[in-house]
Amino acid sequence: IDPIECDGNGTYTLALNFEYSGTTNDFFDVYAQDEYLGFFNFADLPVIINNFPEREVEYDIITICENDNESCCTVHEFMGLDCTEMDEECVLEDFFLEASDCNDENEVFIDFLLDVSGQAGTGFTLLINEEEFGSFEYGETFYSVGPLLADCETLYSFFLVDNEYESCFVLFDFDQPLCCEDLACEIGDIVVDGVECVNESTLQMFINFEAINPASNSFDVYAFNELLGTFGYDELPIFIDNFPTGQTLAGTLSICDSENQFCCNALQFEEPDCTLSIDDLKFEGVEIYMDHENITIKNPSNIELNSLRILNVNGQLISRINIYEPAPLITIPQTHTLINGVYFLVLESDLHSKTFKSAIIR
Repeated sequence: IDPIECDGNGTYTLALNFEYSGTTNDFFDVYAQDEYLGFFNFADLPVIINNFPEREVEYDIITICENDNESCCTVHEFMGLDCTEMDEECVLEDFFLEASDCNDENEVFIDFLLDVSGQAGTGFTLLINEEEFGSFEYGETFYSVGPLLADCETLYSFFLVDNEYESCFVLFDFDQPLCCEDLACEIGDIVVDGVECVNESTLQMFINFEAINPASNSFDVYAFNELLGTFGYDELPIFIDNFPTGQTLAGTLSICDSENQFCCNALQFEEPDCTLSIDDLKFEGVEIYMDHENITIKNPSNIELNSLRILNVNGQLISRINIYEPAPLITIPQTHTLINGVYFLVLESDLHSKTFKSAIIR
């Protein structure tokens, strides 16, 4: 027996060879301890055996029997490989922070989110500017640390490291100092509307909010702390069609001013279940084209459609058109004079809807 390498999850690969005589069957069975691993042809010796499980003691046991003959067996004890079950590597992720309002001493508290995956300890230690601030347990909804002086000069660095695995850490360097004068910037309550599935892993929606004393002309949109894009405040409300679905049907949307990372707000909203009834499947093959004279719907599967809504880029309803008969090609004359620009066409059936984007260029 020649152990070769670990396969992971507490098993390894070995090469097996032995001499035999007096057998009446062409095959033999292999067992690891009492676990059956498979049968092999005597003529194929030596053979390679994968996923041989190790024991918690120093020596492993292999049993070899002639196929269908339990009276012709041998048991061998040997020193195998140490392939202790390997867990996923520890990762600190979904780190997101924001500052509180200033107190009378020009100090702020920092609230942050943190998640951990893989093999990790029970908590982590926070160092601020290389000085240990404290130790925390995983699993809190959010963490609050401070007060920190917001003197418009000091640059802060947050280093978070797992208490058991030094290679499991996250480092966040502030790219600008905390400054109480800048905290007048505020992202108001976020409103999402028209949340629909694009496919199994992506959502589309309209987003709107009020910006108070913004520090710049633009803002960043995050989904689960992943940057989706940068938009101008003068574009509000905006439409996005690249929001990734989560694992718990609870989407987390964050908005931050592009030049003030502490001027942020977040919203958690209920996602539609895109794995049960996906509108894309209902409207598979459907295409819509619009110009200043007609709206043309290609409907190759003769899907039964109820209506079509036309919305402008701000999400305002322009018109609603009833569709009475299914057909592979539907042409609807324009009854409204539309100016140049982008429009959203919401096609509806009994239980489903799908939003298309179209542009009018004269």
